[in-house]
Amino acid sequence: MMIPAGIFLPTIAVGACLGRAVGLLTQGLYRAYPDAWIFLSCPPDPSERCISPGFYAVLGASAMLGGVTRMTISLVVIVFELTGALSHVLPIMICVMTSKWVGDAMGKDGIYSVWIAMRQYPWLPPVTYHDRGETGADIMKSLDHLVVIDDERLSVKELVALLDKYDYNGFPVVRDVHLVGFATREKIKAAL
Repeated sequence: MMIPAGIFLPTIAVGACLGRAVGLLTQGLYRAYPDAWIFLSCPPDPSERCISPGFYAVLGASAMLGGVTRMTISLVVIVFELTGALSHVLPIMICVMTSKWVGDAMGKDGIYSVWIAMRQYPWLPPVTYHDRGETGADIMKSLDHLVVIDDERLSVKELVALLDKYDYNGFPVVRDVHLVGFATREKIKAAL
């Protein structure tokens, strides 16, 4: 049974919750030990705000989404557009890349490629694709082997014979070697 739950927003929500929890723990450590070496860049008065759990929530959301989807640059741009703070880009980049590396160490694919494979949708994974310099002309049939309607030379009798002989749903219409259009079986039958 299919349940519409989504991937994107729940991942962001879980990551934001975990990030905020880490931010609250860090804030609690700062209040308990304001003179610790890790908090040297903070103001000496613990009542002044130095650690923002909201920023940790943004980092957690971007890290969770980066690890699940394996997006990197586009995710950093999306989160930067959401926050609008240029000073947050470097920590977001570090979190996204770290989560991607951890995700790659745990498994090759992101959630979307796993989902495509689970659903058995046709796709070409990047691992199995090897470019050998082929072009579209290498795999296409030449005009001599195609069943086409010649725009200026085909009679009505030949057109009916073409429809009887072949079971295709449509035929390319050509004039000399140039494609003029495409005629479907239904349109040809309606015109006859």
